[in-house]
Amino acid sequence: MYEDKILITTVERLKELTSISDNIDPTMLEPYLFSAQELYVEELLGVDMYNDVLNNIVSGTTKYNFLIKNYLDYIIAYGSWSLAAPFLNYKTQRKGIVKQTSDYSDSVTVDEYVIYAKKIENMVSFYIRKTYKYLNDNVSSYPLYEGSKKNTNSSSIFLGFK
Repeated sequence: MYEDKILITTVERLKELTSISDNIDPTMLEPYLFSAQELYVEELLGVDMYNDVLNNIVSGTTKYNFLIKNYLDYIIAYGSWSLAAPFLNYKTQRKGIVKQTSDYSDSVTVDEYVIYAKKIENMVSFYIRKTYKYLNDNVSSYPLYEGSKKNTNSSSIFLGFK
């Protein structure tokens, strides 16, 4: 867990679902897991269902296992990747923001990064829409779900500058 926060998924699952390198320190990714679940999952599920999912994780019940493994994990994985990507190459230190470098790699150009970030954000949007459809098609199985009352045809994620 990230401090006292309840995480729906793990860094290991994030690395399993995406092409994020196994070499990345898990502590660099954990805060983004929590941010992604709050930004994307809480809004999608609604507060009551989101809190019920977290309570079920704490209590060890399996009520939401299918939803988590087949839907929420993907939203959180790609959402946290999208949130973390701009910061993985930089560190904020006493002397300011510094860029990490390596003898064996080159940094991407701004244009390459914009394409990269947009692709990740498109995956987040795809999994949000897929989960929204699943929940609306199975609303009787999730009585706390309030999303069918919302209009989630558009995503509230930043898709880059044009």
